[in-house]
Amino acid sequence: MNAVWFLQPDGIIVADDVIADDYLSSLPALNEMAYLRAFLARRDPQVNQRYSWIGDIFKIPFFVQNFMQAYSYATVSDNHGQTIIWEARRAAHDIPRQKLEMIAGMTLKDMIMHESQMRIMPLADIMAEISAARQSIG
Repeated sequence: MNAVWFLQPDGIIVADDVIADDYLSSLPALNEMAYLRAFLARRDPQVNQRYSWIGDIFKIPFFVQNFMQAYSYATVSDNHGQTIIWEARRAAHDIPRQKLEMIAGMTLKDMIMHESQMRIMPLADIMAEISAARQSIG
């Protein structure tokens, strides 16, 4: 929300790495993820080869969708995904009205089950949406 205060006209906000590789990389606390990964690596050395951590930033698209109606968003389908947020008011019927507590309590399973709400698509498609939104404003 703070980034919105500094957003210039025609600016965008990018949240990096919003798609987790596995359950451990989606844990909110880095120290817990590292401890659990080390524990599992003692049994399976391959666990450390998948080392990554995004924390719970995967909740960003769901927050924007529910609480930032003046902004549109989409998530880049490449690598760990980046959610791109730009000014473009969405219709009230497009807002699902989930409670903040529900979004705060989301797990990787919830992200996967509600993947369509992340609006995952190629970067070129996102850029086309941003361009169309800007043309409709001015």
